[in-house]
Amino acid sequence: MTWRRGAVALAILASVGVTDARSPQGLSAEASARRPAYFVRSLDNPRERREARADILDTQVLPGSIVKAVALVAALEDGVIRDTTSHMCRRTVTVDGQTFVCAHPDLKRPLSPAEALAYSCNDFFVSLAPRLSRDTLNRTRLAAGLAPIAAGTALAPAL
Repeated sequence: MTWRRGAVALAILASVGVTDARSPQGLSAEASARRPAYFVRSLDNPRERREARADILDTQVLPGSIVKAVALVAALEDGVIRDTTSHMCRRTVTVDGQTFVCAHPDLKRPLSPAEALAYSCNDFFVSLAPRLSRDTLNRTRLAAGLAPIAAGTALAPAL
């Protein structure tokens, strides 16, 4: 897989369920409620965007895993990882006195970057911090419409 700047800045999926892409208008109320919400923004033109389920997207939540998608794009674009990279989750990791615990199931095998994002694997993203350039991460954050991480702020908790 080749990652190309400008393809997709950020795609955030919310809600769990099966989407029937063939006929979204013909879905029952229950099936419609399970349709994923997403927001896609172009890196080339930040005004270009697509979204579905504004009712979900407009609900305020803590940013948490949203920034993991941005960190993943930065790491892939910078060559820190590849789509074939794998990482064995340690389940709990402590960095600079802060402990990060993974809540996803223990798959007992290494995770790919896509799986780490899907499972919101804290260990995977904490392991990126020492290898990821702050400048690269901040450029990607700015392109996605997020504020840069201030100098002096530890990267691991910010991912």
